[in-house]
Amino acid sequence: RQRQMCKETAKVTDIIDTDKVEFVKGSVTINGVAATEQQYNYEEASHTLTINLDTITPSSSSTITFLVTKKNG
Repeated sequence: RQRQMCKETAKVTDIIDTDKVEFVKGSVTINGVAATEQQYNYEEASHTLTINLDTITPSSSSTITFLVTKKNG
């Protein structure tokens, strides 16, 4: 996903549909660089992925990617 943020600090949140896919731990990248554990959190109970963009200027953008695996059935 690519989103343009208008804040100096921002969080991006995505709820993963775990009926169809599973989040791949360690797969998050920000601008092509592997995200650290301080930069994102996946909450298993709520299936929520939160990515922290510590500093971002109003006219900039960041590209965030992550992987999921498709469930059988």
